Amino acid sequence: MGLLEVKTYTLTTDASGNASTSTPDQSRTAHINGFIETVEVVYEDGVPSTCNLVITSNTPSDTILSLTENNTSGVWRPRDLVHTNDGVQQVASVGLERFAVAGPLTITVSGGGDTKMIKVRVIYQRRF
Repeated sequence: MGLLEVKTYTLTTDASGNASTSTPDQSRTAHINGFIETVEVVYEDGVPSTCNLVITSNTPSDTILSLTENNTSGVWRPRDLVHTNDGVQQVASVGLERFAVAGPLTITVSGGGDTKMIKVRVIYQRRF
């Protein structure tokens, strides 16, 4: 079992309300090598309800979390559907599993308002 670690990303939108990052704050590396446990998103006051936030991994290529037209801060525990041995995705009632990530996350914001700050905190179980 690996240790739990936290990476925090701070995004500031531009005049058109967009932002993107793959580099966490105060970190030696942008890479996550492990399983995503929890994602916390904190929106600055004034972020419009038209805000869209998407977190993707590059290795493997997955959408970890997609918040559409949302400006309410919260905590999410994103999970992926279980697959059979031949790669067929099962329904949620069969089971869910944590997203496995071996690389950087990319966080993209659109419709977030002019010069607004959004913090994303990712807690993951590190694998050695």
